[in-house]
Amino acid sequence: MVEHYNDCPHRMYECLPGKATSCRWKGRSTDILMHMKNTHVESCWMVDENCILYELNVFDGTEDIQLIAACREVFWYNFKCDVTEKKMFLAVQYIGPKEQASNFTYEFELRANADQEMSINMKNRTHPDTEKVSDIYESACCVVLDFAMLRHYVSSDNNLCFNLLVKKIVTMDSACDTKDGGSVI
Repeated sequence: MVEHYNDCPHRMYECLPGKATSCRWKGRSTDILMHMKNTHVESCWMVDENCILYELNVFDGTEDIQLIAACREVFWYNFKCDVTEKKMFLAVQYIGPKEQASNFTYEFELRANADQEMSINMKNRTHPDTEKVSDIYESACCVVLDFAMLRHYVSSDNNLCFNLLVKKIVTMDSACDTKDGGSVI
């Protein structure tokens, strides 16, 4: 029963971004977006591509979780700068049936200051929401950058800015079925 519940598309979800503010909301995956828009709009993106800016010293340790509404689906955006491991982690999880997670990708783009031509681009399939974020980070099957590398891309006060894009993988079958594969909800 426990195994079924963890994969069940009708299971109850908690408000992960709201945990820090003691939000006790629970509901179905179909209700997460409305809850986030009504209660935690500052932690909810409504676009496929977003420029993320952390206006704080990321090397002091930062964790963030937000909701992404893109491609007519919802995703958890997970970000962590771990001062113990001296690494930055980023993963995007599809909210819904596990088998659907592989239908989407997330693309991470980080550029150095304008006077340098350095950039980092990474692309990965979204992870199912049934995977623990800590396991995703530990497996390094996500964006992982060590602080030594990250130092080339932060501002003088150690702020971090990058682009993140969520896309649906378009196959020949789905291209025939829809004309707006990456449209916003």
